[in-house]
Amino acid sequence: HGSSPVPCVVMSEAEETILVVGNVRHKKQDGSLVLTRSRIAWSPEGSSELETNTLYTQLKSHRLSKESSSKIQLQLVLQDGGTINFHFTGSNPIVDRKSVSESLQRSMPKALPQLSEEIEAKRSLLQNEDFYHLYKDMVVSGII
Repeated sequence: HGSSPVPCVVMSEAEETILVVGNVRHKKQDGSLVLTRSRIAWSPEGSSELETNTLYTQLKSHRLSKESSSKIQLQLVLQDGGTINFHFTGSNPIVDRKSVSESLQRSMPKALPQLSEEIEAKRSLLQNEDFYHLYKDMVVSGII
């Protein structure tokens, strides 16, 4: 099908949109991928709602289908082991996917310092013996 208008997606005033790619299917529905400095999101065609909205700190990696594959796909691998799949259907799907992949490669490492700060804060908190024992008891008992 022809090119469709890309929906205007507002995530927050402070978030600068880095890349928008139309003609991307998710769960057999047409839509657009939107990449900002901190997240990747997908919006169905004709809607401004984000059905998929993932922070880079939630991502472990991303994978690409082989260029010889009948479907040009990108898979996000989440920290919790889950996956999110996107199928590129535009007139030049390999180029579209490559631009998303390159943007992810640039943006994901920038999100890691934020993750490192969170881990460091937890580590320093757990150096307190009382907090450590409380945390350990809660993990062992399955509360967290």
